[in-house]
Amino acid sequence: MTGYVSEATRFLQDYLDNHPEQREVARQGRALWWDKPQDPETTAQFAAARVPTYPYYYDTSHPQLDPFRTEGYRPALPPRLAAQVAQRSAQTEHA
Repeated sequence: MTGYVSEATRFLQDYLDNHPEQREVARQGRALWWDKPQDPETTAQFAAARVPTYPYYYDTSHPQLDPFRTEGYRPALPPRLAAQVAQRSAQTEHA
């Protein structure tokens, strides 16, 4: 017993049976847009640069939204932003 097969599914199966070259065209299209080689180093960089989302996205008073705020919880910052914070802190100490 196979179960229900819709008319659209039957049409596509019949079409692909009558036009086998379309399966290769579909594979080429998928390779063009989706099947890309993955670089582990780039994937690791993206994972390291990930920023946590906040419980309420539009809450502008959340302490994590201002990396220059001195009080409250401060999350781990990406290296570039951490360098900016350190530079700004050094400037304010010398002023």
